[in-house]
Amino acid sequence: QITYYAVSEKIFGFALSRTSGIHEAEEFAAEISCKTYTSFLKTDLIMNPDGYVRRIAGHVYSRYIADKKIFPSAI
Repeated sequence: QITYYAVSEKIFGFALSRTSGIHEAEEFAAEISCKTYTSFLKTDLIMNPDGYVRRIAGHVYSRYIADKKIFPSAI
């Protein structure tokens, strides 16, 4: 079973490594957490929770980069 603290620490580390500052990383990590929580509510069985969270984080990051290219001054 995954503890919330361990997952949130990994998510924040992922976000911090891909953004330019702490404030931006906090917002990015919050978005990942929200998407992950919503996804967990929709499914009953997850065989590899760490991989599942990493995949969601990757998708959110892809969307973040796409939005940054479209609206460079907004992010």
